[in-house]
Amino acid sequence: MNVFLKQVFAFTFILLFFFGIAEIAMRLTGHKPGKIVYSQWNKEVERLSKRNGFIGDCNGIFRVDPIAIHWVDSVIQLHKNDLTYKDDRNIADSLVYEVYSLGYESLNVIHAKVSNPLSTLYQKIKNDNIENDLHQAIKNYVVHPVNRDGFRSIEFKQYRSAKKKVLLIGDSFTWGHSATDITNSFPDILLAKDYAVYNTGVSGGDVAQYTAIAEKYIPILQPDVVIVNFYLGNDVMYFDRKPEPSKPIFYATNAGNLISCPYTTYFGSDSEAYHFMLRMSYLSNDNIFKKFCSQTAIGTLLWMDLQKYSFAWDCPQEYKKYYQRELAREQKEPTANALMKRVEAICKENNSEFVLAIIPECKEGRLTKVSEYKNLFPQQNYFYPASLTIGDYRNDDGHFNDAGQNSYTKFLLPFIEKNN
Repeated sequence: MNVFLKQVFAFTFILLFFFGIAEIAMRLTGHKPGKIVYSQWNKEVERLSKRNGFIGDCNGIFRVDPIAIHWVDSVIQLHKNDLTYKDDRNIADSLVYEVYSLGYESLNVIHAKVSNPLSTLYQKIKNDNIENDLHQAIKNYVVHPVNRDGFRSIEFKQYRSAKKKVLLIGDSFTWGHSATDITNSFPDILLAKDYAVYNTGVSGGDVAQYTAIAEKYIPILQPDVVIVNFYLGNDVMYFDRKPEPSKPIFYATNAGNLISCPYTTYFGSDSEAYHFMLRMSYLSNDNIFKKFCSQTAIGTLLWMDLQKYSFAWDCPQEYKKYYQRELAREQKEPTANALMKRVEAICKENNSEFVLAIIPECKEGRLTKVSEYKNLFPQQNYFYPASLTIGDYRNDDGHFNDAGQNSYTKFLLPFIEKNN
């Protein structure tokens, strides 16, 4: 064997050796051959099962399921006079965690286990018999944290004792997701300042949800201020989802929250949504190169890099017609442009101040700007919280931490206090 062949053989052996080591290391660290989508919000399960948490009502508005509301209220009633109760949030496998944990969050306030403005106010007024209808509503809210309309809010009615009526519209940020105790969230901080805060924030909310809420509740509540908390993440949509009666925004399951309408067409069941999620998570084998990439973790990583920079794209054969139909409906400008104008018009009709407040996405170690998104709000007044920093966000899920809740509250207050 000549020197050249020996060198080729040695190089090939070393290359294969290190390839094998790298392949084993990737597999041991959770990289699965063929899997191209990893999500902290979804997982594969042996058998899909439903979780009770949120539902779509007759207007297509996404809200808390009455079954979950009953469970939350029963936990509070069971332990509100019991200082020795066990905070066990993992016993209700049939319910969505962020909903059924509300019972224990309220018990933290009732038993003064948290220190925040709402808890402080509650301890001050819990034994008062004064005729302050807003304080009575707050006491009721602590014991029943989800109102009769299915939102984490005081009841939707008029309060003569309130300094102002404020309607908050938004998604999981407005719900209060990821505050160390949910009553540390900005809606509850504002409520503790004697404003009647109607909080319609719900996890998974989008601009279609925001508009449906505005159309139903602004004429009823006649708020002084309406604040749409627009998230510069999945609120930037180029597809027009229409709310449909009894259709949820997502199906709550043991596999996670499964999007019911990724573009404009709803899946008919949680099983269909799960199948779509699963199929789109794996590289298809419809050509030689894809088949080669899907056989190893390293090959799959190569494909993911090509896809990241738009050099490759994959769609399972069974969803090709679906994608062709849906992508043909993609709009040149975000759906939010027209829908936020609609919400603003409803506010004007009802003499409510309209505030479009931006919540930046914490992405790759920075906060996003409106200007980064194609044709977003070219003729819409919006307000950007310049004082927010990446230190105001949690590293694990990208929501506000407690510092962010306080920073965002300070950002909103001038809009609420205006003309006081």
